[in-house]
Amino acid sequence: MGNAEYKRKHREQGLCIDCSRIACPGTIRCLEHLYVRAAIQQDYYRRHRQLLCNNSKKDRQQRKKFGLCIKCGNEKDEDVDNNLTSCQNCREGLFFERCK
Repeated sequence: MGNAEYKRKHREQGLCIDCSRIACPGTIRCLEHLYVRAAIQQDYYRRHRQLLCNNSKKDRQQRKKFGLCIKCGNEKDEDVDNNLTSCQNCREGLFFERCK
């Protein structure tokens, strides 16, 4: 059985794809491996933060230059003020995130 087949069967059975323990609800890994993955991602972000931030800044500048939403890259609404830099969907998403 290949690695992909192994992981598929474990997902179907609700087991961790790394160690065969019971997976946390809504995930494919057990709690221990969720913590391991989180630590790996935090370490990656810490080591590459400057590069990731620079790329994001360049993307936003390019999108603004072409008149696109700086957050998602979709076209902005034509009927709203041209001074806005984000589309209606992104503005609503930001509003609802702040209200949580």
